[in-house]
Amino acid sequence: MIAEKRHLADDLLDGGGESDLTALSDDELSDLVRLDVMRANPQAER
Repeated sequence: MIAEKRHLADDLLDGGGESDLTALSDDELSDLVRLDVMRANPQAER
């Protein structure tokens, strides 16, 4: 999952991604930076 986030961040920031980030809705931006512990570590206990 972290690799996916890094890849997404790299894609956004290559070639002026700042404007792409500002075009995201609040929910999209939140999804971009949110850490889903269960997805990052499926063996984690709830």
